[in-house]
Amino acid sequence: MGGLHPAALIRAKITRVVVGMVDPNPIVASKGVEKLRDSGIDVTVGVEEELCKKLNEAYIHRMLTGKPFVALRYSLSVNGRLSNQLGEGAKDSGGYYSQLLQEYDGIIYSSTSISKKCVPTSQETQLKQPLQILIARSPNSPLQLPHFSTDAASQVIIFADKDIVIDPEVSRQGIETVILGNLQLDAILDHCARRGLCSVLIDLQGNIGDLKELVQEGVDSGLLQKVVMEILPFWDEGKEILTLKKLEKRVLRLEKMHPETSGQNVVITDAASQVIIFADKDIVIDPEVSRQGIETVILGNLQLDAILDHCAHRGLCSVLIDLQGNIGDLKELVEEGVDSGLLQKVVMEILPFWDEGKEILTLKKLEKRVLRLEKMHPETSGQNVVMYGYF
Repeated sequence: MGGLHPAALIRAKITRVVVGMVDPNPIVASKGVEKLRDSGIDVTVGVEEELCKKLNEAYIHRMLTGKPFVALRYSLSVNGRLSNQLGEGAKDSGGYYSQLLQEYDGIIYSSTSISKKCVPTSQETQLKQPLQILIARSPNSPLQLPHFSTDAASQVIIFADKDIVIDPEVSRQGIETVILGNLQLDAILDHCARRGLCSVLIDLQGNIGDLKELVQEGVDSGLLQKVVMEILPFWDEGKEILTLKKLEKRVLRLEKMHPETSGQNVVITDAASQVIIFADKDIVIDPEVSRQGIETVILGNLQLDAILDHCAHRGLCSVLIDLQGNIGDLKELVEEGVDSGLLQKVVMEILPFWDEGKEILTLKKLEKRVLRLEKMHPETSGQNVVMYGYF
């Protein structure tokens, strides 16, 4: 009823009420609807129910399970590497990260991600800020945190696997510290539930090693309900990759992918004339194929520029480089395209599963540089998300 008591509607002599969804709380569920109907009011239930459920997903989950709704947030570069960065404007008022902090009652992150820096804070005009839940796994040096006001300190909890050394300046702030012999997500969520939290965001920033086991437990035990993945508009050839050992041989399928912007199969039949083979030396072609008259172009050095010239002579206005199969055959072409400015656009499909396979696209010439992609545009394709960006 949105906080409006049924008695008020009855007194106002309202003749019709539309209800999106009934409250899942067993104490009140449907009782208000029954009162309205008993008084003769026409009540329609279930209008835009799925949308209502999405808006109230955390509350519904808490009512049904007794545990907070848990989301996992992380940032990836375009080529799938974990990044500590947030997109431009993400932390500002109106940015997705600032708004995300308003949506969740608590945020779990590694104590190493802040040190003397400020804690994650929403910049929205509302006063609500999430409970700061820090994970400290046996730090060797004293745990250092920013100075908190008395009120802010009451909104910070430190979870550790054993007694930790806290900077004296911090300890005087009276921050709650919970020592768990085994840092488990389930125990942390129980503690959060006792404090009345309906939702918690696990934020992968800083030393992800502090959070790996929590994420793995969340996946294995069904404690994770949602993923928020930010695709940053650059190519990163750094060495840090998110690896979750328990997921290396399994696939975590993500349903209902919803892309949002924050700032910035083809079958050819009877078409041998529409096929060209480019090779760096004479190649052996199956006799059955050669009889089809497929054009073969031998280039002493397979270069994208020469291939594009040939395509231009044939009147082609656009060409798509498709990274499937053995990407080693295309690495040098892609690197040349980047270095020579021959690439104008990127189409990246985000598949709805987590894959810890060993094959990673590496372009040697890009290992020490960042390729920034502007104007990223996501679109849905079934359960998949397709990102479009321009060089």
